[in-house]
Amino acid sequence: MIFVVGSSAQFNPELAVEPLLRFARTAKPFAVSLTPAAEKSLGLLTAAGVPAFRHPESCSEAMAVCLLRPAPQLVPALAEPSCAALDALEAGRVSGFDERRAADLFAALGVPMAKSMAIPDAKRVVAAVAEVGAPVVLKICRPISRTRPRRAGVALGLPDGQAAAVAAREIEKRVKAYAPHAKLDGFLIQKWSRGLAEVILGFRRDPGGPHRHRWSRRCAGRDL
Repeated sequence: MIFVVGSSAQFNPELAVEPLLRFARTAKPFAVSLTPAAEKSLGLLTAAGVPAFRHPESCSEAMAVCLLRPAPQLVPALAEPSCAALDALEAGRVSGFDERRAADLFAALGVPMAKSMAIPDAKRVVAAVAEVGAPVVLKICRPISRTRPRRAGVALGLPDGQAAAVAAREIEKRVKAYAPHAKLDGFLIQKWSRGLAEVILGFRRDPGGPHRHRWSRRCAGRDL
């Protein structure tokens, strides 16, 4: 129950507070919102152990948290990584983590991933799009690093295989112009999906101190 007390809380605090203090001795839980704010009444109620608020919004939010908050749950015991997860981790350590190998690792750990397919060159783009299902995102496969040409190596929202094939040839040209000596390991075709915003968090180990983090907001499969 929520009591909302008006101007009498400000101008007649004893009159406004006394009935509430008597009600506090009952078993019914309640809170009080004082509108407008009345510091003396607020102090009297707080001293008596009655939850009181200066604004109805903060009062309702507190009640919602109190009544709707789920009961605390025990933290489940973490299982040992599977052999597939350990193999994917080792493959990334040996060959370097590109997005494909990172996705393999997360999938082995049980994290849901967008449907994708890695191909060695642009000649197989059309068949890969047919397998994954349009629309798709096209990305270059290359070990993740600070110098990776992210914008040059990504095409979003491709409606079919022909559009993806054209985009693959354009990406090859852009990457060559951006980094003439870069060696590409093929392409990653990934299902383009829409949904709620997600946070993608990455980090790298800084030998000179603590980890440095960076984050960006994206929708599933596309930039916001």
